[in-house]
Amino acid sequence: MFEEYRYNSQAFLYRVRDALKEYSTVQLVGVRGQAVRFFYVDRPHVDVAPVFRWSGGGYALPDGNGGWLTTDPDEHAQYIATRNSDLSYRLKPTIRMIKRWNNTHSKYLKSFHIEVMVAKTFNSLGDDSRNACEKFFLWVRTTSTSPTLPDTVEPCPHI
Repeated sequence: MFEEYRYNSQAFLYRVRDALKEYSTVQLVGVRGQAVRFFYVDRPHVDVAPVFRWSGGGYALPDGNGGWLTTDPDEHAQYIATRNSDLSYRLKPTIRMIKRWNNTHSKYLKSFHIEVMVAKTFNSLGDDSRNACEKFFLWVRTTSTSPTLPDTVEPCPHI
């Protein structure tokens, strides 16, 4: 079936939307970027991201513009678990602190990107999570080319 939609993921989204319109519990079914959205009479509205599974692992996800993105959440989860173990189980708490800071101050970075950046930043993590947070932000400031990152960084909250 993927070959039928290889060059037009948007047509795939519309096919899924049209198939799901038959369900009477849904007031409206629409396409929203990469997903099909169910609008119920009462909230919550639900987004469903239809995908094709790759035979070698991962998935093809519509990109919202007619093309495809490749994603592999299972591989990412395994990578984070391995890095967390390699870093004496201090990676996930550090990621949570950086995400908390991001949500409080800017929401500039997406959750997935924070996980990958923090996991790739450290070769070791000690017990001083505030120091790790400071080192992460120093690394981001010196390696990022984005003009929208803050010039000064407020202290990362301890969670």
